[in-house]
Amino acid sequence: MTQFLIRTDAAKIPEIGTGHLIRSLTIFKYLIKKNNLEKKNFAFLVKRRKKYSISSKILKKNQIKIIKIHEKIKNYSSLELKKILRINFDIIIFDRIGKIKKKFLTKLKEQKKKVICL
Repeated sequence: MTQFLIRTDAAKIPEIGTGHLIRSLTIFKYLIKKNNLEKKNFAFLVKRRKKYSISSKILKKNQIKIIKIHEKIKNYSSLELKKILRINFDIIIFDRIGKIKKKFLTKLKEQKKKVICL
């Protein structure tokens, strides 16, 4: 069965807010309904603690699997990529602000990962 990883955040920061997470939840629910998938095939990768704790609260309320990374890890950094590649998934969906470097995407594709960017 295909495994999905959704990389997004919600935070008490004006540029981030909860919009990315809410959109990702909508996509998650749509994929489950339209493709007859199960929640267990999905995990959300979110930053933890402090300003980002709202992500975990919303996901826990919806009973969704959460994988947390340190809030100081920079988006699309080599450290974030290293953490992502330790997770078992086939398709990753990115829904956040910022530009993804080509090298970041290339490394994911070299590992036979399908990437969707919003």
